[in-house]
Amino acid sequence: MGGTWNGDGFDIRFKYDPALVDMLKAIIPAANRKWDPQGKFWSADAQWSRRFADACRQEGHKVVGLSGPSGNVPRMPPPPPVPVISWADVLLARCQTPELREKVYKQLAKVLHTDLGGDSKLMQELNDARRSYGRQETA
Repeated sequence: MGGTWNGDGFDIRFKYDPALVDMLKAIIPAANRKWDPQGKFWSADAQWSRRFADACRQEGHKVVGLSGPSGNVPRMPPPPPVPVISWADVLLARCQTPELREKVYKQLAKVLHTDLGGDSKLMQELNDARRSYGRQETA
């Protein structure tokens, strides 16, 4: 029997054995297990996977890939940060030409600039988007 950490729990794989399937169903509640018919494996959260692995070991089965009773659950690296796309990025992306982008920028700057009573955060987002497009257009 083998297990692979999937980020939330383990994907549990073993050669088909009705006794193991029955044992899995007896140990892991239905809400905590899932059968993948395409991949032909079970998925279960770490707590229940370890209990199942321990029961398999007690029955004399070799278990690989699942931590033992005192072992720690493998830690996955954190996901990469999600790029932040501001309203200004979206707006300037919709402009078809660099000239139109600049025209839109100037009109919005008249409203958003803090010297004219605008919002500094929104103006900063507009400036960041403008710089981003400036780099793209010169590359």
